[in-house]
Amino acid sequence: MTDQSGQKRTIFILYVPGGAMLGIIPAVVLARLEELTETPVRELFQVFDGVSTGSIVVTAQNINEMTSAKGIELFYKNGPEFFPPIPGRKAKMMT
Repeated sequence: MTDQSGQKRTIFILYVPGGAMLGIIPAVVLARLEELTETPVRELFQVFDGVSTGSIVVTAQNINEMTSAKGIELFYKNGPEFFPPIPGRKAKMMT
């Protein structure tokens, strides 16, 4: 892709995988990225993609008043309701 001057333009793509409550991990990384760059994630990337929980995370990035930090708060508040614990999951992850 080129810009108006004919120069090649870099396009930044954000992809976030699913993982139920593990979606908190990319949300924390994105919050840190916003903190370091002092720029909302929606302004850092041109293409957004995600699967399952990841799609929720990337969609939230494109809501004007939403920040990654607010998204983390919502995960903590509402996540357990949407993603109940799965018996034995932690043991499976540790092996």
